[in-house]
Amino acid sequence: MATPAKLIISERLDPSGPVVVLAGDGDSASAGRLRLALLERLPAGVTRLVVDVAGLDFADSSTVAALATVARVLRQRHGALTLLNPNERVRLVLEMTGAATLMNLDGTPPAAPG
Repeated sequence: MATPAKLIISERLDPSGPVVVLAGDGDSASAGRLRLALLERLPAGVTRLVVDVAGLDFADSSTVAALATVARVLRQRHGALTLLNPNERVRLVLEMTGAATLMNLDGTPPAAPG
């Protein structure tokens, strides 16, 4: 049985600002670390966070919950979490759980709160 790929969290600087980059597998073993890493990038006053998930091969419900927590924090600040390049599997999990409505996927604004 193959060993799951560990979640790698890094950052790159794009012309529009910093982008958090995720690669590997997001699961319950890495969700706490992910949540903390993203929340640490949200000091007072920050209203936007961009995360490139092109390299995220797998995201379970705990990973989705970590992303949703960050999205909610940003929404409370009248901002948004943007996920760039989600693959079909990641997008499907976000849509099935309803988390996609909390964040921008590929720059598409989330649905207005109901």
